Amino acid sequence: SQACMPGTPGAHEGKCGAAKASFLQVILLYLGCSVALGALGGLSSLCFNLISRRIIVSVRETLFRQLIKQDIAFFDGMRTGDLTQRLGSDVRAMASPVTVTLSMLISNTLLLVGGVIMCFVTSWQLSMVAYTTVLPIMHVTEAYAKWSGRINRQIYQHYSDAMSAANEAIANVRTVR
Repeated sequence: SQACMPGTPGAHEGKCGAAKASFLQVILLYLGCSVALGALGGLSSLCFNLISRRIIVSVRETLFRQLIKQDIAFFDGMRTGDLTQRLGSDVRAMASPVTVTLSMLISNTLLLVGGVIMCFVTSWQLSMVAYTTVLPIMHVTEAYAKWSGRINRQIYQHYSDAMSAANEAIANVRTVR
């Protein structure tokens, strides 16, 4: 245990030098992997953000073109706030899964496949026992997603109502005063 201690003379100096060199190589490899992981993560985020922005612009242009084509009666029945809310926040919320959910889906799918392979290589019997919990978890997740979707639709409708009321008040400020 004292063979590689600093200041300890002996015949083990060659082993200590080799161990230090090996340790330094492992540290440099870890540092290189960390830098590469950070760079690839940033590149991935950039790509997903660019795709999301292009989708948002395309959807907004299409939605705006379709809105402008509507009859005047359509605009009489709709509030300005509802329409601007749809063009603004709702389109952004619709495209959000592209940047967040899709990247997480790809990353988590790769982790899942790697984890499953590792589990079966380690012990296929224990893996089979562990995977019996997957179906109940999927059922609970599906129920939560449906509930959350209903809540989010209500939230966006309330945002739309508030934006409409604010827009109407600002648009008709002379009448209100």
